[in-house]
Amino acid sequence: MSIKEKKKRLRRIVAVLKKIYGEAVPQEGRDSVETLARAVLARESTEHAVDMAYHKLHSVLVDLNEARVATVPDLARALGQLHAAEAKAAVLKPVLEKIYLEKAYLTAAYVGEKPPAQAEAYLREIPTMPRETARLFLVDCFAFPLVPPDLHMRRTWERIGLVPPGLDEDALCAQLDAICPRREAYEVYHTLRRHSDALCTPTPKCRRCPVRNLCETGQAPPVAAPKKKSVKPAARPKKAKAAAKPKTKKSKPKKARPKKTRPAAKPKRPAKRKPAARKKPAPARKKK
Repeated sequence: MSIKEKKKRLRRIVAVLKKIYGEAVPQEGRDSVETLARAVLARESTEHAVDMAYHKLHSVLVDLNEARVATVPDLARALGQLHAAEAKAAVLKPVLEKIYLEKAYLTAAYVGEKPPAQAEAYLREIPTMPRETARLFLVDCFAFPLVPPDLHMRRTWERIGLVPPGLDEDALCAQLDAICPRREAYEVYHTLRRHSDALCTPTPKCRRCPVRNLCETGQAPPVAAPKKKSVKPAARPKKAKAAAKPKTKKSKPKKARPKKTRPAAKPKRPAKRKPAARKKPAPARKKK
């Protein structure tokens, strides 16, 4: 597949994935030292794991300046259960010391003033700085036209068929820079990175993948062969049925409702008669 065809396929894949994961837009005003520290922690780890480790780091240490003066074992314990925490602590400590000695305070904004190639070479001067970490920092903080060759991206690029498997780091970076449009490096990287964390995992979920038809190794559903139309034998003519008599609805006789009868009135009790008043005896007449 030529470079032109790979670019065309990459644009189609990113256009489909953007409808699912949303558009990746560079964030302005990000703290340069925080972005650099997160780039160190992001190697072979998901974005969720990096968020958890960075939150744990700030709950144990006051700031990144305290992380600079801490020992590597203490710094590794502050990262919690992050994958390869001790190895990443051994990278983060000299990186913080390098940028502190450059300006006498913690800032990495001056790195963005250099051209992309010089900025990458400057960061690679740190003995423990991996190339993918340097590129990830330059892409996230300054939106430089560089694609980080991290482990997750290598897996996705190889499965899709845009890069051959087994390339060393320098050859892989050359392939990615040739395929990816320079102005779309940030969008391409973060869109495919989200896809690699969600579906294109070490155990891929190909049945749910929206770009499996554009993937060389994806388990795309087989195209079903068109079914042959079976010719049915001509049906025999049916005998004409006798005209059916029109059905008349039989009216059901209405049931006579029983008349409501009032209950018989209770007989009134006879009124009590008052006893007759006794007559007073007439007074006796006096004799003359």
